[in-house]
Amino acid sequence: MTDIQPRKHPKVLKPLVGIRAVHRMLLRSVDANCPEVQLIVSVISQAIADCSLAETFDKAAAQRFMYCWRLEAWALAVGLDPCFVREVAIKTQYLSADACPPPIGQTRVHTGPFNNQQKHSDRSFDARLQ
Repeated sequence: MTDIQPRKHPKVLKPLVGIRAVHRMLLRSVDANCPEVQLIVSVISQAIADCSLAETFDKAAAQRFMYCWRLEAWALAVGLDPCFVREVAIKTQYLSADACPPPIGQTRVHTGPFNNQQKHSDRSFDARLQ
């Protein structure tokens, strides 16, 4: 007879609190409370929930979003600190701490439309918005 070794699956952690509690806490942390801010906070809350509760493809996309420049842009638009949002997701066990952090000793490279704003004056930035 052969020895059959049981499969070793990584331990899946269940979130410590419901996503509604996380959503309410993020709403209390923003500066204003208008419908646009509520929508952005809802999108961020949905991304946090998808990091743990979604299907495999959506889970990977949500984890990439949590460490991407897009989270930083949306969080800063409503007055949230992106590091705070990630910390909340990690401490409530929606996001794994080792999901896809930046390499050790390196800072995250910001790639996106907000990366080149320092090259232009304030007037040229305003001209692009028109």
